[in-house]
Amino acid sequence: MLHRHLRLSIIATGVLAAASAPLFAADLPIREPGAAATTPGGVYIWADGSAQSVRLPTFDLGTRLLPVAPGSGISAANTYDPRITGYGVSGGLGFVLPSAVSLSNIGTNGRIEFSGSYVNAAASQAATTVSTLGSGYSLPQVGGLTNLAGSVACGAGASCIVSSTLGISYSSWQVSGRYATDFKLSGVTITPSIAMFGGKSRNSQTLSETNLVFGGAASVRYDADTRLDWTDWGARAGLSGSVPVTDWLTFVAGGNAGLAARRVSLTGSDSANAFTAGGIPIFTPFLSATTSGKTTTAFVANAEASVVVGLAPNWMLRAFGGLNYDNKVPGVSAPAVALPFGSGGPSTPAGIKYQAETSYYAGGGLTVRF
Repeated sequence: MLHRHLRLSIIATGVLAAASAPLFAADLPIREPGAAATTPGGVYIWADGSAQSVRLPTFDLGTRLLPVAPGSGISAANTYDPRITGYGVSGGLGFVLPSAVSLSNIGTNGRIEFSGSYVNAAASQAATTVSTLGSGYSLPQVGGLTNLAGSVACGAGASCIVSSTLGISYSSWQVSGRYATDFKLSGVTITPSIAMFGGKSRNSQTLSETNLVFGGAASVRYDADTRLDWTDWGARAGLSGSVPVTDWLTFVAGGNAGLAARRVSLTGSDSANAFTAGGIPIFTPFLSATTSGKTTTAFVANAEASVVVGLAPNWMLRAFGGLNYDNKVPGVSAPAVALPFGSGGPSTPAGIKYQAETSYYAGGGLTVRF
C-alpha cells in the first residue's frame, strides 16, 4: 500500500505567509507515501481537505500616541497580531517506478509525485484604545508624511479614543515535484524524500480607524489598504516513519525542511481626514501611496502526524494534523515618526518586514492506487 503525507499551508506568513504560508509564508508541506507498494510499478492519486489556522506578522498602521509617563516612547494606538482561519485543498498524482528504472533500486518503491495545493483564509478584528490624559497623537501615512498631528489634543480631560477594524484576506498556492523511497527497519518503514517547489501568496489588509479628539468635538478618520504579494522557489528534504498498528491501521509521523528564494512586493494607499461633531469634513482628505519590493531567503519547515485506515487493498483514508514554520513571513512595517509631533513633517514610508510564524492545520483525505 501507499500511505502519504500532506501538502497544505500555511504558509503563511506569510504571508504568510505568506506567509505561505506562509504559509505559505507561507510553506506547503510535502505529502509522504508511507508504507511500500505490494507490486513494482503503479500509479496513485490523492486528495485532501483541511481546516487552516494561519499566523501573520503584526499590523500597526494608524494613529501614534505619546503617553504622559516620563521615559515612555511613541506607540501605536492599536496593534494587531493576526491569526486567521480558513480552508486548504490539495491533490496529486504519483508514479511508483518500475524495477528497470535506476532510481527504483534505491530502497524500495521509489516514486515520483507531482502535486498542488491551495489555501484561503480570512478574518476581521477590532480594537479600541483610550489615550492617557495629556498625551498627544500623530498620524503618519504610508507615503511618508505626518498629518493630523496634535501635541496636546488628547489632554485637559479630553482623552482620544482610537477605535479600528482590520480586515484580512489571505491566499496561497503551490506546486511541487518530489522523489521518495522506502527503507524497512525492524517493522518501521522509513521514507526519505527530496522535492522542488514553487508558489505564490497574497495578504491583503484593510484598516478603518476613527480617533475621537477634543472630548468628541471632532474626529479623525483614517483608512488604509495594503497588499503583499510574494513568490517562492526552493527545495526541501523530508523524512517520515510509518508503523503498522493493525492490518488495517497505520501511524505515520515526520516532517521536512528547506529553503525558499522569496521575492516580495508591497503596494499601499491611505487617506486621512478630520470631521466636526456633526460629521462635516473640515478639509480635503490627505492621500498617500507607496510601493516597494524586497528579496530574501526563507527557511521553511513542517511536522505532521497522521493515522491511515485501509478501506480496501488499494483505498486508504487518512486523518492528520500538523504545523508549518516560516522564519520570514512578509508583513507591513509602519511609518516611523519622531518627536515633537507636527503636521506635515516627514516620516519613513511604510515598507516590508519579516517575522517568524507558525501555522497549524488538521483534516482528512483519500488515496487510491491503481
